[in-house]
Amino acid sequence: MRFRIAPSFIVGVCLAQGSSQLAAVPPSRVGDLIDLALVRFTQLAPADHEVLMSAVLGVAADFSDRDDDVNDPLNADAWPPERVVSAEVVAWLCTDKTAAAFVSHRGIWIQGARIDGVLDLRDATVPFPLLFIGCRFVQVINVQDARLRGLYLDGSRAPGIAGDGLQAGENIFLRDGFTSTGEVRLIGARIGGNFECSGGKFFREYETAINGDRIQVEGSVLFRNGFESRGAVRLAGARIGGELGCQGATFSHPDLPALYAAGAQVQGNVVFRHGALMNGLVSFASARVEGSFVWRELVAPNQTSLDMRSASVGTLSDAADSWPAQGKLQLHGLTYTWVHDTSPVDAVRRLDWLHRQDVYQPQPYEQMATVLRAQGYEKDAREILMAKEEDWARHIQLPWYRRALHAVLRGTVGYGHDPWRVLPYIGGVLTLGVFFFGLGAKFGVMTPTNDRAYVAQSDGERGKRRISPDYPAFNAIIYSIDEFTPLVNLRQGDFWLPNPNKDVRQRSDAAGRLLHMYARFLQFYLWIHILAGWTLTTLPVAGLTELVRR
Repeated sequence: MRFRIAPSFIVGVCLAQGSSQLAAVPPSRVGDLIDLALVRFTQLAPADHEVLMSAVLGVAADFSDRDDDVNDPLNADAWPPERVVSAEVVAWLCTDKTAAAFVSHRGIWIQGARIDGVLDLRDATVPFPLLFIGCRFVQVINVQDARLRGLYLDGSRAPGIAGDGLQAGENIFLRDGFTSTGEVRLIGARIGGNFECSGGKFFREYETAINGDRIQVEGSVLFRNGFESRGAVRLAGARIGGELGCQGATFSHPDLPALYAAGAQVQGNVVFRHGALMNGLVSFASARVEGSFVWRELVAPNQTSLDMRSASVGTLSDAADSWPAQGKLQLHGLTYTWVHDTSPVDAVRRLDWLHRQDVYQPQPYEQMATVLRAQGYEKDAREILMAKEEDWARHIQLPWYRRALHAVLRGTVGYGHDPWRVLPYIGGVLTLGVFFFGLGAKFGVMTPTNDRAYVAQSDGERGKRRISPDYPAFNAIIYSIDEFTPLVNLRQGDFWLPNPNKDVRQRSDAAGRLLHMYARFLQFYLWIHILAGWTLTTLPVAGLTELVRR
């Protein structure tokens, strides 16, 4: 056991040497506080004496042993009586106005002690910080509706904290090996600094480990560097002025909410990275994050379900290798203004992300496309919007005619998102027209629409009709364009038409019959050509004006 020097001796030495730290502390103040305590408690344990004297002097009451293994709060039941402090004495020192006036501005600082009894500070106003470093609390710490300067429990162990309605002017630290085997309740608490649990352990399996619903933190909430919870961590409706940091943290509540922050408002970033393990549901439904939402470098992301429904974040910063598995992602209503430069921005990987949703929802596709388009990734944005329509068709039962129309829209104008996709089809129809109509003219089945196109027959040309040289000549290219393009009249269609009733019908040989059949086909094809023209030229216009998308 470490040799200890009596605080009264410290006072004498410091005064003799003119210590600036303790010169202002009259020796009588220590004695006066102990006398006041003896009136209240009749007798005090040696550890209680040291706590009272250290509080007056503004130094730590350090009960720790040189052996770090012995100092583990888990072994506190084996600590000697010299390391046992009465929780009732500490509470009295905090709540009795006369006693509290003796406490230094540095507050109460206890290290390596077992705190027996209930530290009951309900509704108390404590104007100085409370530090319990490496201590063991035998019973739940009760700070409900208390007003504290700050509470620091680094490395300590407790069966829980009851802190609903707590107000702390500075920080609440449950860090660096702090362990709670019961619920830490801070519902509606207000913290003027940070709420830090980095390196803390919170074990309450299948129940709530930390309940910070509606907590208000002016600074940051930090679950970093080895933080571990077995049970739910709740921050529903929380208001956080800084960052919500979960770097290197482990949240474990399999198949149940591991971190439930629905409706939370975070003015800084929300960060999951550096080997964070999220075993269970992580919910930020309806939350608002002013900074970045960082989801990277996760361990075993297949164990995670992520609910971002109706959430709003500034920048989405994620990595494909940390995305949840198929069916474990909810994105409906999520909005964001930017995708981080190091995150996937190509359509292939973003569609993989979107396809991990538990059910099909169109809004996430539209949101991603809007942001990618704003960032200059126009092609990827179009591909995502077209995939949205294809996925929609797969998720509902369409009648056959709507499936057919859907296929036409997909192939020709990309559902209105790529209207120029129709150009090869237009070129193909025009080329077919040039071929069919040109062949018809060669075989003589393209005839003038007006009988006045013919000139009078001469004796040598009896039985034949000759077209006047003054009549507009047939041009297969112009004719194909003229009949294909609505609202455009190049006058070729006014002067020429396929004619199944031409002279070929008078021929009874096989060639005549073939020409007659081809003339009838050409007449039918002309109707198809015209209809195709109306359809294929209207679809791009409709796509550009978003009529198809509607």
